[in-house]
Amino acid sequence: MLIETSLESVGDRSLHFGALSSKEAKQLTEKMPLWKNLLGRDVYERFHFFAPLDFQWSEVTLAQQTFLMAFDEGNLVGVMLLVQDDRNPYHYGISYVDVHAQHRRKGIATYLYRQLNQWVQPNFLMSTSDLTQEGKKAKLDQIFKREIQRCSVI
Repeated sequence: MLIETSLESVGDRSLHFGALSSKEAKQLTEKMPLWKNLLGRDVYERFHFFAPLDFQWSEVTLAQQTFLMAFDEGNLVGVMLLVQDDRNPYHYGISYVDVHAQHRRKGIATYLYRQLNQWVQPNFLMSTSDLTQEGKKAKLDQIFKREIQRCSVI
């Protein structure tokens, strides 16, 4: 069950958004095929980071995970993994933003940041992880600073 959903036009498509718990995201991905990314890690097909290992990690830590997901015609096209600091329930870190290979450079990462801004509460503190070369090329740090307006960012 999606925690919340919305519909927004991005380019020539209408995307649906969902904020899912780790358990809900795991159920959603049970039948998704896997492949090896460039680092040889098992990930969901055509993604670079989004992997079954994400769900195993949530079983051994106290930190709560939330998966912000973008869907195009029912197909998962983008994922942002948020991890709540287990010492400070108001601090969330962005572990990664991952867009399906066939949908990159079409505004989906920006869409996820925009949806994150709607999802956060004003008393939250958001941080982001180091960017990969692809993230730097996509200027995700600038998108993060521009789109997240409802709470503090570090």
